[in-house]
Amino acid sequence: MKLQRFADEYCQRVEGSAGYRHQLAVAVRAFSESLRRPAMLDDLCAESLNAHLAELRAADYSDSYRKGRKTNLLVLWNAAADDELIAPPRRRKLLPCRVADRVTTAWTRAQVTQQLLPACQGLKGQHSTGVARADYWRAWILCAWDSALRGVDLRRLKFSGVASNGRAVVVQHKTGKRIVAQFTPTTMHAIDCASAPRRELVFPLWGSGEIWRREAARLIALAGLRGSIGMLRASTGTDYELRHPGRGHELLGNTRAVFEKHYLDLSIVESARPAQESLI
Repeated sequence: MKLQRFADEYCQRVEGSAGYRHQLAVAVRAFSESLRRPAMLDDLCAESLNAHLAELRAADYSDSYRKGRKTNLLVLWNAAADDELIAPPRRRKLLPCRVADRVTTAWTRAQVTQQLLPACQGLKGQHSTGVARADYWRAWILCAWDSALRGVDLRRLKFSGVASNGRAVVVQHKTGKRIVAQFTPTTMHAIDCASAPRRELVFPLWGSGEIWRREAARLIALAGLRGSIGMLRASTGTDYELRHPGRGHELLGNTRAVFEKHYLDLSIVESARPAQESLI
């Protein structure tokens, strides 16, 4: 059986999302390219997978990329082994893909209030939805800051899901876990200013995702900042940790370990603490 066919059947069985199906398809495609032919189910063995991982390393792919490809192929390998189609993997025989810690960078509260929010006024005109660009991005920034929701969850947020008191119960797209977001009165007013007639979503797309990201990048450039709009999640989490030590992960709905590894900007938190005094 072709590996891609098994991957498709597996996704139907577990009701995987479109994004998840895409990830597995990319992993199978890369594996097939390494084999120089369509990958078969029997190709899931230590020899073939190790050769694939070694080839990716030789091509200078990042450790995180290689780990992702290995993880996706192991998902299919374990599923096929559970179906007794092939032998289960023996992890000790597989090449390790260790990913080093990365340095998380966030914006400070001052950068968001004094640079990013004022920069919204530099975006003139309206989107095809009839909403002014300045109003849209001001509402987006405030919503992201209050709730720490990921962009994918903000784009799925419906007006009907936000109560008059600013509270919204959201099932996160990535984790499937339910969290409660609380928007401030200021944010609720910004949402009202960015509203349009007969609109179901709070933040509907007016074009492709690429166009959306391009406009977000333009906003950040106008603000004189570096990074991407997705940094708002780390920024508000870090700010919450600064004001409520040990509780930043609660705002994001993550475990403490995930928060510290992916969302906490230590340079901001540590700069607020007194430095050790010199011995001499």
